[in-house]
Amino acid sequence: MTKSPQRSRIAQGLSALAVALVMVALMAASLALRGRAAIAQSDEARDRGDIPSAIVLAKRAAQARLVGSPYPSLGYERLFALAQERESAGDVDLAKSAYRAALSAARSTDLGDAEVAARARDALSRLEGKAAPPALEPPPRSQRGVLAAGSVLFFGGLVGIARRMRFATWAFCIGAALTLVAALM
Repeated sequence: MTKSPQRSRIAQGLSALAVALVMVALMAASLALRGRAAIAQSDEARDRGDIPSAIVLAKRAAQARLVGSPYPSLGYERLFALAQERESAGDVDLAKSAYRAALSAARSTDLGDAEVAARARDALSRLEGKAAPPALEPPPRSQRGVLAAGSVLFFGGLVGIARRMRFATWAFCIGAALTLVAALM
């Protein structure tokens, strides 16, 4: 008994969709584990008295954005706590470093961390004795373009596979790769 060409195409499309879902799940798991590890390492560095490393690791956690993940907010909490602790101890340079890390993380995620950025800007201005600069809009992100192109090719490839179009498998593979690259940017 042979498979019909239509069943074969449906099976290919479902296989491609399963591969894509596995890729997304692996990326999400990787990001969550990266955030958790960064928080743990930041706490360890702080306990050892290595404040610069604690700041870098807390920033890494703040940038580990994933829907429902507690690690970005924990990273920001660590950064502000480290900044306030260093400020109280009279170490203004490390306090500024922690506030700058919070500001940088808020800008780099581009996902609505405007309140965090404003809080860090205000603290930096206070430490520097200047008026707070106006908020900067985040620069256009090349990630958006890569993600859009990857998504179009990915879903176009799925439709093409289902309709038995030529080069659909290539479009699907290129789209999946571009989407993966955008997620890792």
